[in-house]
Amino acid sequence: AKQFKTGFNKDEFKSIKVRFSKDDIKTFESVADIDMLRAHFAESDSIIRARYRRKYEDGFAYVNMEIIPSTDIKTAANKYVYICIKKDLQN
Repeated sequence: AKQFKTGFNKDEFKSIKVRFSKDDIKTFESVADIDMLRAHFAESDSIIRARYRRKYEDGFAYVNMEIIPSTDIKTAANKYVYICIKKDLQN
């Protein structure tokens, strides 16, 4: 399985940012913040969920993102998560 990092450097974030609705960029920034993610998963195994609009070829559409902590790979120093992003088919 391909592993993804949970934080973005500034250049990566700039290129990613243009794909989001200006109204929803703060939502994405809040869940992509590496310090927030580390603090959350140090205290809890609860799933983080966010809904925001992302740009596609035919315009903006809502997507749902879930950041799910791994239950099979867990150490005190390193937490692994699965990031699931799904296009909302209702909108």
